[in-house]
Amino acid sequence: MGRFVNPGNSAFAVALNSEIYVDKTELLEYTNKVMNTNAKFICNSRPRRFGKSITAEMLAAYYGKDCDSEVMFSKLKIGKDDTFKKYLNQYDVILFDVQWCMMDAGSPEETVAYINEHLVQELKNVYQDVELENVKTACGAMSAINAENGVRFVVIIDEWDVLIRDESAKEDVQKEYIDFLRGMFKGTEPTKYIQLAYLTGILPIKKIKIVLYLIVFINLAYSVLLLLYPDRSDAYMQGDANYLNVTLTIGCALTICLAYFLYTYIIKNSLFGMAVSLSLSVFYFLILMRFAARGVLLFPPVIVLFLTTLFFKYHKLKTTIFIIILAIGLLFVFNYFMQNASDYVTGRFLRMFEDTEDESRVYVWKKSIGMIFDQYWFVLGGGINAFRENFDFYPHNIFIQYFGELGFLGIFSLIYCVVYVVKEIKSLVLYISRHQESITFICCFAGLLYYFLTFNKSFSIYDACPLQIIFVLTISTVYQLKNNEN
Repeated sequence: MGRFVNPGNSAFAVALNSEIYVDKTELLEYTNKVMNTNAKFICNSRPRRFGKSITAEMLAAYYGKDCDSEVMFSKLKIGKDDTFKKYLNQYDVILFDVQWCMMDAGSPEETVAYINEHLVQELKNVYQDVELENVKTACGAMSAINAENGVRFVVIIDEWDVLIRDESAKEDVQKEYIDFLRGMFKGTEPTKYIQLAYLTGILPIKKIKIVLYLIVFINLAYSVLLLLYPDRSDAYMQGDANYLNVTLTIGCALTICLAYFLYTYIIKNSLFGMAVSLSLSVFYFLILMRFAARGVLLFPPVIVLFLTTLFFKYHKLKTTIFIIILAIGLLFVFNYFMQNASDYVTGRFLRMFEDTEDESRVYVWKKSIGMIFDQYWFVLGGGINAFRENFDFYPHNIFIQYFGELGFLGIFSLIYCVVYVVKEIKSLVLYISRHQESITFICCFAGLLYYFLTFNKSFSIYDACPLQIIFVLTISTVYQLKNNEN
C-alpha cells in the first residue's frame, strides 16, 4: 500500500470505530451502477462538514485491491446489495487530498508538480514491469499502464477545488491545475484508464458571477435601447415616466464595472478585463449623465474609492495611480458632457449646489420626521405607502420611510438587519483585504453599498427589488466564503 496509490482501508476503519457513524454505503450501489459508463465522472460539491472526506475514504476502502474489506462492509447496507462482492477490492485506487498536498508541497505553485511526482513514483513501484522511466505525469503513467495490461483505476480527489477557491488571483497556478485535471479526466484517453472518478469540493461560489454579469449586460442592452429611441428617454427625463427606476439599475451596473476594473487593474492584471469593464463604465456614466441622475452618478466613484482603502490598501502605488486616473477621467467626461448637454440636464446639476427647499435632502428628511410625529405614525406606523397616499410625497430615505410606515417595530427590524449584515461582512473584510481572492464578494459588496446609499437619498422602498437581489447575493457569498475559511 502507498500514500496515494492503494492507500488501504485504515482511514475508513477509524470512521467506523467512531461513536457517531452514519451508514452512507448505499452510495456504493450507485457508483457500482455507473462503473465504466458515461456517468462514471462524479463531482460532489457540498459545504464543509457534510462527510465528503469520509465518503472518499469509504470508496477507497471498498474498491482498493490491496486490502480485504469484506468484513468491514458486510454488515452495512451495501452488504445486502447484489453487486457487493462483484466490485469489492477489485481496483487500483488513487486517492489524494489537494489541500494536504499543497501544504506538503510548500506552495500552490509547486502543488501540481508534487502530485505528479509522487503519483508517478508510487505507480512505478506498483507496476515495475511497465516502462514508466520517461513518464512525467500521473495521467501519462495511468495511460501507459492501461495500454500495457488493461488496468483501470478508481481515482478519488478530495478538496479538488482548493486551488480554484484559494488561488483565484494566480492565473498561472489555476491554468496549470486545470491542465492537470484535463489530462486526468478529459478526452478519449482517460475513458480507457478511468473506471470511476469521484471528486469532492466546496459548493462553488463562482456561479454567482453569472447574476452579476446579467445585471451588467441587461443594463447594457437597456441603455443601448434608450440611445436608439431618444424620444422615449426624453420622456423619462421630462417626468412622463419613472426615470428613477431606469437610472437605479444602470447605476448598479456602473458600480459593479468600476469595482471589476479596480480588481483587474490591481490584482488580476488582465488587459481584456480592464478594457471591457472600463469601456462599460464610461458608457454607463454617459447614460446617467444624459438622465442627469445626480446621486446615482456620485455614489459609484465614491464607493470604488472606498473599496481601494478597504480591500486594496496594501497596493499603495497602484491605488494612488487609480484614484488620480479616476478623478481626472470623471472630471474630463463631466466637463465635456456639461458643455454639450441640454438645458434640462445642466440645470439639474447646477441645482445640486443650491440649498433650496426643493433640492435639500435635509429639508425633506426634517419634513418627513415632522409628519411622522404629527400623525403619531411613530407608534404603529401609518401603513404601507402612507406618505404617498396622504401627502403625495416620499421621504427619500429608507430608514425614515420604514419608521413612518411601520413604526418602531419596522425601524427596529431594519436596523437589526443592517447590523446583522455588517457583522457578517466585517469578519471577511480584513481577510479579503490581505488575500483579494473573491472578485464576486467585492462586486456584490460594492452593489450593496450602492443600493444602501441610493435608498437613503433618492429612492423609495418600493423600488427595492434590485436591493433585495444584491443583498441575497452578498450574504450567499459571505456564507460560502466563511465555509471555505472554516
